[in-house]
Amino acid sequence: MIRNILINAAIFIGCTVIFLLMFFPYGKVLEFYAEKAAAKANVTLSIGTTDAGPFGAELTSIKISEFTADKLELGYTPLSAVTHAVSAKISSEIVTGEASHKGGELKLKALIELDKIPQITEIGLGGEVALDVEVTDGKGKGKISAPKLTIPSELGPITFNDITGDLLIEKQMIGVSNLTSQGAAKINLNGNIRINQVNAGKSVIALTGTAGVAGMNKRITITGTVLEPRISVN
Repeated sequence: MIRNILINAAIFIGCTVIFLLMFFPYGKVLEFYAEKAAAKANVTLSIGTTDAGPFGAELTSIKISEFTADKLELGYTPLSAVTHAVSAKISSEIVTGEASHKGGELKLKALIELDKIPQITEIGLGGEVALDVEVTDGKGKGKISAPKLTIPSELGPITFNDITGDLLIEKQMIGVSNLTSQGAAKINLNGNIRINQVNAGKSVIALTGTAGVAGMNKRITITGTVLEPRISVN
């Protein structure tokens, strides 16, 4: 008799857990916490559709302040609240990338299409930039690369090829070092980017170095913000 009671109890608990996993309002909970995080960061957020379940979610037509994304895919499990293990993939006209967080470690890979950002193209800057970083407790390192990057100058547009550089991350500061290029036009930049956590587009740039063009060495300075950089070559 005790055996039958235990079996029935186990079946009841199992069924309850299954029904909770199946019918729990994941989408509403996800939207609630997303809106709460947006309010805390002082940014506006709108989500077109949310399709969420116990093992992941897909959000479409997302707008965060001025940034829009076609789709955001989230991967998690019912234990993620304890393990803090989640993954994400984002797809937009400007940025595509993927990230994972586990045990306090964040891994991020992203490709940024500068040619799709009006504020960038207006000043004559173009190309695509790839990021590959790993961060633990606000500190980390990574790589930055660009197969081709065009910048404006007093001499006219200058195109640099096969750019690579190192990133050192310390909370809201990203150190940039050994940012160099291959080919006829040479560039060598060092400096930092101070991250604006509320609006990444307003993160402050401070990079200086040299540019070798047509046999001449010029001083290059990049200041301003990520979305409104000021480039001087003289």
